[in-house]
Formats: sequence, structure tokens, C-alpha cells
Amino acid sequence: MQASQITIDNLTVNPEALDGPIRAKAKGNEFFYENRNYDIRLTDTGTVHINNKATGEDYRIWGDPHVDIDGKRAFDFYGDTTFQLEDGTKVTIETKPAHDNAKVTYASTVTITDGTTGQTTQVTGVDPFTRGDLAVSHHVHDAARVEARANDGNVIRENPFGAGFLGVDGNGRIGVVVDQQYINLTDHRLNGSELAGDQFQALFTALQSFGTLLSMFQGLMSISFSSSADAEGQPAVNLNLPANFEFTIKGPNAF
Repeated sequence: MQASQITIDNLTVNPEALDGPIRAKAKGNEFFYENRNYDIRLTDTGTVHINNKATGEDYRIWGDPHVDIDGKRAFDFYGDTTFQLEDGTKVTIETKPAHDNAKVTYASTVTITDGTTGQTTQVTGVDPFTRGDLAVSHHVHDAARVEARANDGNVIRENPFGAGFLGVDGNGRIGVVVDQQYINLTDHRLNGSELAGDQFQALFTALQSFGTLLSMFQGLMSISFSSSADAEGQPAVNLNLPANFEFTIKGPNAF
């Protein structure tokens, strides 16, 4: 069984010989990852370049973020997105908004989980906002924990029958060719689910800071987390306050 290999400062490391994570700066603001079936190159300009060694299929994620397939523009995405490759390898790209425009995002943290060994490599600083901050950590014993902490976001799967990627249709079946229309319908950030999660977290933090003030009033405040078909994993906020007490928190994207 061939293990994943990572190359740092022109040094190839066999992760099976490691006892735990390693950390290093990639030489020249680039990082190279290779396993049995894929070569993956990352730079701190927001670029993730994936090559399928068996088929020659070529995927380039770049800019804010665009996806080129075999040299041709296929689609753009906005929120966190996972590219599930044919051999089971996962490439999860977590995006980060531009400082001057929250609607524009770039690849920022990339988590690669090998489809054979389950070992996880995480690269931070991929976004172009700060140059020279690319950092790599490789995880063997704690790979599952690191992989689970990465937000999969919108999951699309490499097409085993041809070029590009496949998504899930309305009936839960894989088979829809991923194009811009598909992304527009399924991207978590574009459709608000990522932003909603951020807003609920901000609300939770704000309510904590108002705890002392609220304790002056008769009544109780409870915050409970629940999931439903419409908002899986989102917190439900219940305020039991006196009838004459008005409490309003609005996030930056509230309407």
C-alpha cells in the first residue's frame, strides 16, 4: 500500500514513519502533495491545482474562486466546498471573504484527506490576503479529528464516467453535472446557510455578554440547539422575557 507523500522544502516525507503531525513552511509559498492517484499543488495566491494521474483530468481552483476543468472555465463557487475525488480522497476548501467585500471569497484553508490511508494534511494561508504565511500540518493519529473539524460545505464528486464533477439531484441521487446553475442552487454561502450560521454564532455571543443585564429582569432566557429539515444544526433561540421588555439584535446581513 503506497502512502501519501508530502514535499516540503524539496524534502519528500513518508507519513507512515511519523508519530504525529508535522508543521513546516512550504518553500517558495508553494506546497506539493502526492498520493497514488493525484498530484495537488497549492500556492498562497489562492490557487489549488489538482491533477488526476490516471486519467489526466486537470482541475484548477483559482481567484475568487473559479474552477477550470482541463483548461476551460467550468464554474465559480463562493462558500466552503469539498471536491470528493474518485479514489476517495477529499479536498475540502474553506473560503474566506475579502477584507473590502464580503461577497468576494478566496480559498483560504485546504484540508486533504487521503482516500486510502485516511491521513489528513491541512494547509492554511492559501488566500492571497497575506503573502508568505502558507503553513502545512500533516496528521496521522489525529487525522479523523482534524478532518471532522473542516467544514465540508457543498460536496461535489469527481465524475468517474467523464470530465468534471457530479452533484446530487432533488431525489438524493448522484448524477447531476456540476455547472454554474448547480452551484447557484447549492452553494451554502450563496444561499445563506453559512452566513446564517455565522449570524447565530454572533447572536449567541451577544446574548452571553448581555447576561448580567438580563438577570435584572424577571424571567428566564434559554438558548437551545436543535435541528430540523429546514435548518439542520442551527441554534434555536428562545427568549422568555417580561411582556414590556424589548430586545433586538441585528446582524450585518439582517433584513
